[in-house]
Amino acid sequence: MGSEILHYRSVEHFFQLLNLDSPRLDGFGIISLADLDVPGNIINQKVTCEFYCVMCNSTDKHLIYGTSNYEQKNGLLSFVAPNQLIIGTEGSNSKDGWILVFSPKFIKNSHFIKDSSLHHLFSYDINEALNANNEELEVINQGIKRMQSEIMRNDEYSQNIISTEIFLLLQNCLRAFNRQFNIKNSSDTNLLAKVDYFLETYYEQNRNLNDGLPNLQYLADQFCLTPKYLSKTLKSNTGIKTTDYINSFIINKAKSTLLVSNKTIQEIAFDLGFSQPHYFTQLFKKFTGETPLEYRKEKLN
Repeated sequence: MGSEILHYRSVEHFFQLLNLDSPRLDGFGIISLADLDVPGNIINQKVTCEFYCVMCNSTDKHLIYGTSNYEQKNGLLSFVAPNQLIIGTEGSNSKDGWILVFSPKFIKNSHFIKDSSLHHLFSYDINEALNANNEELEVINQGIKRMQSEIMRNDEYSQNIISTEIFLLLQNCLRAFNRQFNIKNSSDTNLLAKVDYFLETYYEQNRNLNDGLPNLQYLADQFCLTPKYLSKTLKSNTGIKTTDYINSFIINKAKSTLLVSNKTIQEIAFDLGFSQPHYFTQLFKKFTGETPLEYRKEKLN
């Protein structure tokens, strides 16, 4: 396995490198695994992309997702968000299934962007494929078929209709997700989803460049809660302190940046909101047992 990382710049670039015809809609496509012959130079290749990817795949092999194995038990459903690192091991794609890909721009007006609970599906913390049952899978596959039909229409209504279908498909995936991982549909869980979404958007909107690192007080203020209540709620759902939860998010973000960019440790530290690089290095070592440079060297070699 080489240290080079293949980055798919767009859905169109993805199709091109897989030797597929260009997608009919910009930023959106569905690939049947029956029609896919993965080029040998891509197998076991470290990959990132600029789009969301949902894979339905009947295989007992696994992806390497982030830095952990992502088990695909009888395949079924796997989820990858933009700029997450994956490695498709040999045999991790069967000929039975599909790949759904869509860019953030394609769904910019959809409910998916606003529904923070759906972002759990794409979390690095989930390292097991979604094992949907037959009934759930039938509903999900029907959604794929409707999208395939809409692709052929390809008129002024298609993008909005398909965006809605993506949202419905992910809602059905979330139903299976909650069943599999025994997540309760409660206000506390909804708060956790909102915290995750807030942290994601905090960095997407570059607030860290002006406001620095997010902290407990800042987070509590955003939700009009006391720090004590927020800490108690998050600890009851995650088992860890809020400060550690925030720091864990930051470290996971740092891990991705270390693997997919050539930025220096100083640049990454400032990008994340640290006032001094050595604070970043100390926190990173506390969570991982190694410095950022040691981590990068180990994972890329």
